[in-house]
Amino acid sequence: MKLYSTNGSLIHSSSFPGGSHQKKGGSEDFKTTIKDPTIQSLIANVTFTNLKKTETLSNVVTAKLRLKSAGAESLVH
Repeated sequence: MKLYSTNGSLIHSSSFPGGSHQKKGGSEDFKTTIKDPTIQSLIANVTFTNLKKTETLSNVVTAKLRLKSAGAESLVH
């Protein structure tokens, strides 16, 4: 998962260190914490790859997100 600010700057990148084992179908949750309270919205791009991250297994799923406040931090779900 890569998170971009609305101006296109990459602000966060994350992945499953040991990979994610998927069968045919199903769902996966991606969560992270954004500690910068000035960020109100962002763009998330999610792509599934093989365990070695050398082969793309899905199209890029893009979502425009509005952040909700949780104290001093914002949560992305």
